[in-house]
This record gives sequence, C-alpha cells and structure tokens, in this order.
Amino acid sequence: MSIVIVGAGDVGFSLAEKLSSEKKDVLVIEQDERKVHRLTDEVDCQVITGSGSDPAVLKEADIEHAELFIAVTDCDEVNITSCVLAGLQSAVPVKIARVRHPHLTDPASQSAYHLDKLGIDMIINPEQEAADAILNVLSVPGAVEILDFLDHRVRLIGTHVTERCKILGVPFSNLSKLRDELHLLVGAIFRDNELIVPKGEDVLRVGDLIYFVTEPEMVPKAMEQLGYGGGTLRRVMINGGDHIGLYLAKRLEEEGVSVKIIESDPARCSVLIRNLDKAVVLNGVATDQDLLVQENIKDMDAFVAVTDDDENNILSTLLAKRLGSSWNVTLADQTAYVPLVAAIGIDVVINPRMLAVSAILHYVRRGKVLSVASLREEVELIEVEALESSHLVDKKLSNIKWPSRSLVLAIQRGDEIIIPKGETVVKPHDKVLIFAARDVVSKIEKMLTVQLEYF
Repeated sequence: MSIVIVGAGDVGFSLAEKLSSEKKDVLVIEQDERKVHRLTDEVDCQVITGSGSDPAVLKEADIEHAELFIAVTDCDEVNITSCVLAGLQSAVPVKIARVRHPHLTDPASQSAYHLDKLGIDMIINPEQEAADAILNVLSVPGAVEILDFLDHRVRLIGTHVTERCKILGVPFSNLSKLRDELHLLVGAIFRDNELIVPKGEDVLRVGDLIYFVTEPEMVPKAMEQLGYGGGTLRRVMINGGDHIGLYLAKRLEEEGVSVKIIESDPARCSVLIRNLDKAVVLNGVATDQDLLVQENIKDMDAFVAVTDDDENNILSTLLAKRLGSSWNVTLADQTAYVPLVAAIGIDVVINPRMLAVSAILHYVRRGKVLSVASLREEVELIEVEALESSHLVDKKLSNIKWPSRSLVLAIQRGDEIIIPKGETVVKPHDKVLIFAARDVVSKIEKMLTVQLEYF
C-alpha cells in the first residue's frame, strides 16, 4: 500500500513510524527541517521537504499512485487544501484531514457541511476524540479505557485489579459459569508491562491491568465482580477551559452533573461563563492547593485535567488525587508520558495522538475492515465482516490457526451477540472482533486479505 502523509508532527511521525514498520510504502511531506532530520534518522520512509499544499510538491510525491493520503499538520487550512489538491491532481481513493477547529468539525456547523463536499473521506479531530474518550471513561467508575464495537453492542473495558476483586486468584478455567452469566471474556492482561493473553490456568493478581469485553448492560455487574461499586457521577472538577474543557462541561451539564471548571485566563473565563448554564467557573490555577481545598476537591467524584500543558495536567491531577479526589483523568499529548503517568498512580491517561492514529488505521488495514482501535500502542482490535468467500466461515474457532497472542473477542450475528468459545462457528456476514498483539498484526492482516475479502 502506497501512503502519503503530510506533516511530521506527533500524529504524522507516529503514523509513519507504525506503517513503515509494517512494510508499507510511506512517503512524508514536511517543511520543518528539524522534523525532516528526525524522520530520516529514526523512520524507514521517504521524505520530501516542502508543503503539502504546494501542487509541485504533490507531483514530486507521485500523488497519482497513492492509495491513501493523510494530511495531519498543525494547520487546518493546510490539511484541507492538501486534500483538495490531492483530489484535483489524482484519483486518490482515500483522503484524510486533521481538522482541529470546533466550528469546522461540529456536525451542526455550516462549515462542517461544506467540508463534506470537498471530497475528504474522513475528518480527524484529536481533541474531539479525546473529549469523547474522557466522557466514555467517566461513565463507568473504575474504568481506565472504554471502547465500543459491533454497532455499540459490545464494550471493551480496561480496569485495574485491586484487592477488592471477587475473582482474585481464581483460574480462568473455573470461571465458565460467571463468563456465561455476564457474557464476559478477558482478552488481555498487562502485568509489569508484559502482555498476557490469558489461558485456563492463568489467574488475576492485584495490580494487573485487564481488558475484557461484555455487553453494555452487563458492565455494572462485571465491574462489581472486579470490586468496583456502582455509584452515579454527580460532581466533576475540570482543569482547563479551552475547547476540550468547554465541550466536557457542556456534555456533563446536559447529563445533570455538577461541574466546576478552573481556567487561568480571565478572557477565557468570560467565554466559559457565556457558554455554560450552571457550571461554576473559577479564575485560577489547579496546581494551587488552597484553591482545590477551598472548592472541596475531596468531595468530587472525578477530577479531569485537559489544559494544553502536559506538566500542568500531571501535577494538578496528582495534587487532586492526594487531596482526596475519587477518580482522576489527565490529558497527555506526549505519548512518552503515558506509561510514566500511569506508573505514578494517575487513574486514567488520555493521549489524543494515539486516538487519532487508531481512527486512521481503519483505512489502512486490508480485508472487510469496519473499525480499528489501539491499546497502549501494543495491541490492535480489528472489527471485520466475514464474507461468504472466507475460509473462517463454517469452522470452529478452535480449528483455525490464529497467530500467537491473537483471538476472537466477540461476534455479532444479526441482533445476537456471541461471546465465543472454542466450538463457536463463524457464519457468513458475521461481524467479528479480533484482538491482536502489534507484532502479529501483519499476519492477521494477511489472513484477512486472503480470507475476508472478495477477489
């Protein structure tokens, strides 16, 4: 697959690194010499120095032979223009643009409507993806990550195992009854940063980070088995009143949640006051211990830090946790911070770059792929449709040779959701959710190309 990427910032660099490691034919257009040098030193891909909105540069990039065009610079206008020019100069099958301005990405906006007419197949807004991910996590106390699959009929939940877990130390082979009752399947365990795909003899230990799938209505019972009580989200404090903070506050207000939002810029505070109905807007900094104590941080159900300063987010979240906040979420734009932040005790870390990369990978994977998501940059979840030509159909899953550290997590057949066992048989047009460690994704992709796609 031939892929052209415009922009070698966080998202572009990560995409180039990931796709080139999978032996894709990647060419990156970047005008910043420092970023060009970093690419040439660290990533096995072609690089052209220039602007993606320059027709001559696009011609030099051999755009007419590209199968996928991705514009992810920090400038919305450059990304949009690059995609439009790519469409005018060639018949690129798929064009993706990173667009951050909320007026351009809000479905209700007239501008967003016009963007849809420019031939851009997908608009990516990392900040919007991050805000939605935060709202998703806040909906399930105890969750560190939540992803929806199979027409929102299956939820993948990530959570830490504590001493309150009711199935602590019980072999998975002894949990078949509970699994059947809750329609639950544990797909992955991260223990001391090592990925484990659990087998019958494996057990859960305190400190494990586990990912399991179940149906949405079964999530509360599943979390109860893992030691997390129910409870309703009633009070949330937000650090940061920019686009993400405002969006979160609005959505939480709509759900009847009491919101306090801390913003250091007085002018931005005025914007927040005009756009929010009931939220309390505080002009200050969330690293001020006296302010947090005065505003009763210990009574908050959750503290969420979403400023554009990673260090501010991390420090304020740690302070809120020390002062008694029940659940703490921080935004970290730098991917290198994600494992470090998790290690120092912050409950949830959201990385917009990883979310954007996951969304884009949907267009890269071969086969009848419906969606793709990444976990910790180590695992991919691939949702595919099994076509009649597939060798998967009418076979027991136990008789199919899947690569190591991969498995089927769930199957949708019409209105039925199946949490599979070894004897489960895939039928034509089933939607199948596949878990795969990053090092075997290419093998899964090859399998999907051969077995899940009409020729």
